Order: sequence, then C-alpha cells, then structure tokens
Amino acid sequence: MSTTVVPEKTSRFVRRHWIVAGTGLAVVALAVFGWRWWTVGRFIESTDDAYVRADVVTVSSRVAGYVARVAVDDNQPVRRGDVLATLDDRDYRAKLDDARAAVAAADA
Repeated sequence: MSTTVVPEKTSRFVRRHWIVAGTGLAVVALAVFGWRWWTVGRFIESTDDAYVRADVVTVSSRVAGYVARVAVDDNQPVRRGDVLATLDDRDYRAKLDDARAAVAAADA
C-alpha cells in the first residue's frame, strides 16, 4: 500500500482558490440580489394583516340621477371642487319645461 503525500504548497493553493471562488460567488449573488431588489423588490407593497392605510372619502351628489359621464380615472388625484361625474339632466329639464309651461298658462 502506498501513501501519497500532498505538498503543503499545493494544499494552500487549492484552499486559496476555493476561498477566492467562494468569495467571488458570494459577491455576484449579493449583486444580483441587490439589483433585483433595487429594480423590483422595493416597489412591492406587503402587509401581514391584510390592511393597507389609504385615504377614503365618501362622495355624493346634491340631487339624485343617473351618471352620464365620469370625468376622472382610477387613482387620479382630485381636489375639492373638481367635477368627478356629470349627471343626466333630461328628467330635470322636462320638469323645468313643465313648470315654465304652467307659469305661461297661469299668466295667460
């Protein structure tokens, strides 16, 4: 049976090679993780209790009616006084015409 003796110089070279390779691999892995987080991960919103804080406002009109046109898009910032929707006014115009006709008939 023969025993092979590995010179200590070769053993140090192999160990240093593995250390450098492992360090390089760790640096590359951290760079990839950092790039992924910087481009995508930091924009991901997550929560443990399934609640996200948001501003909620109740919106109502002064009169009842059908919505004819919505003037804003989803998540569009608005300020007080901005027109959010336009109501269909055909019913009110018909009532106004009836009232004007009644006034004209009463005056005649």
